[in-house]
Amino acid sequence: MNPLALLGVAIGIGAYVTQRQRPSKQPSHPVPEAVIATIRGAAAKAGVPLQVALAFARVESNLNPAAEGDLHWADTHPDKYRTLVLEMLHDNPFAGDPSRWHSYGLYQLNAAYFTRGLEDPRLLLDPERNASRALPYLHGLLRAAGGDPFDARYRYVGCGPKGVHCADSVRLSIRARLTAALKEFQGVV
Repeated sequence: MNPLALLGVAIGIGAYVTQRQRPSKQPSHPVPEAVIATIRGAAAKAGVPLQVALAFARVESNLNPAAEGDLHWADTHPDKYRTLVLEMLHDNPFAGDPSRWHSYGLYQLNAAYFTRGLEDPRLLLDPERNASRALPYLHGLLRAAGGDPFDARYRYVGCGPKGVHCADSVRLSIRARLTAALKEFQGVV
């Protein structure tokens, strides 16, 4: 399988955060300016439109830098855990602790794909680190999708180009959530 497609699937798998961590309703309070500033800087550096960067963070984590999802990823994906963590990151001192290998932060980055070298996967909870790793990847997805944020979103969650690998109901849900988030951040500069 193409490594980029595999990465998209991994991020998509990591996109499911518990209800406690990502409520279905948008928060009634404003997004902290520090979070917006972090995303603004990383988006500018990666060449991702700010509206799209904020919308993806909204649908991934509800703009919660402390969000953790797919907490049992290593148990539910033992082959990927073995290959990506135990074999490829074998020198990482945290490789043997399956509880650390799940999705973290603003963009729900799967630690097996976004942890580097010997670092603790929990460092992906740092908003700047999370955004600076997620947004270049999102830029590549947007480029592959011809700039279409909906097609990029399908790819981000593992549905593939135009969402061909997901059911109609899943594509409609993805589209509805992203539409609401894009509308929320329309005109944010």
